[in-house]
Amino acid sequence: MSNRFIYCSDGKMKALHEDLLVDINLRTCVNKFMYVGRVTKCGILFTSDTKQYLNRMSNYFSEDSIIDFTGPLILVKFNTEYLSKYHKNSIYWIAEKNGVQKGENPEAYYYEWGDYLVTIDKSLCVVEVYNRKDADFDKFLPYFIKILEGVIISLHIRMGFFPVHGGLLKKEKGNYLILGDSQAGKTTVMGLLQSQGYEYLSDDIVFFDLNGRAYPFGNYKKVMEQEEKSGCFYEKCDGIVRRVEKIPGMTSKEGLFIDKILLPGIKFMPECRLTLCTKSSRILTGLLAEYPCGYFVWEKYLFSRSISVINELSKKETYNLELAYGKPNEEAIRVWEGGELLTC
Repeated sequence: MSNRFIYCSDGKMKALHEDLLVDINLRTCVNKFMYVGRVTKCGILFTSDTKQYLNRMSNYFSEDSIIDFTGPLILVKFNTEYLSKYHKNSIYWIAEKNGVQKGENPEAYYYEWGDYLVTIDKSLCVVEVYNRKDADFDKFLPYFIKILEGVIISLHIRMGFFPVHGGLLKKEKGNYLILGDSQAGKTTVMGLLQSQGYEYLSDDIVFFDLNGRAYPFGNYKKVMEQEEKSGCFYEKCDGIVRRVEKIPGMTSKEGLFIDKILLPGIKFMPECRLTLCTKSSRILTGLLAEYPCGYFVWEKYLFSRSISVINELSKKETYNLELAYGKPNEEAIRVWEGGELLTC
């Protein structure tokens, strides 16, 4: 499948050989079962000889129509055999994180975890999954979702978008971006805002174009629960498998302009506090200094594109919301909605 660009046009799936510029019959590339989903500006075609894999993937990527969709398509093919030892010897392994090895050769990128090997054609349009007999896909699933998210992010970068690690919410006519480092409290703030009627649009990843318009990622979010002792929200998992639930797709195909930015933080302090951020440009530069899901993203960081996004976001009202660990932080949301820049 090297050098093949797969795309949707006029409601049909097509494949083009990038060197010969001739169409290829896509039917030769699919297995017995298949379905198509969509994530922001790209489509995903899942195919397998069994329904096991497709049932798992449907929890994350809903089946969707491509009748009105034109754009690149990622073919995700689940195979029932493993790559030969000869083929594996041609891979140059370059890194390892959480048991997931990362490598490449002139034709493809590779990830290996346990009994699973994933190959990604450098066109970013073909992802193939190989496994040894009796391999447990449920254990591999959290890692595979990260790998697939990395492919989707890389493809959007090639299309001119800039990915941001943050959440996106909407209420009435306002669009709100939640930014922060890992463990900063983004999940807690988003959980609190959702309980107050805010519409959840995107979980951990948001795409921006050069005009500062935001595009939600996918149509799933992690299931959260609030811990009684700390008052914070945490991700709910079954073992290492992330629990997710569906969220509706965005209504605007043209993207959403951000109205306000919220920078959360959880601290050991007596009361929660909302303050106006006066150094938003410097803070945003630090927060946007790397791509989300970075270990699984192969496209290089585009500094020039980040400057355009930072410049647009710096024009927005930006607030620091400091949450008090172990306190009833619902009071902070009341202050946030009232715009009261004072200590709660």
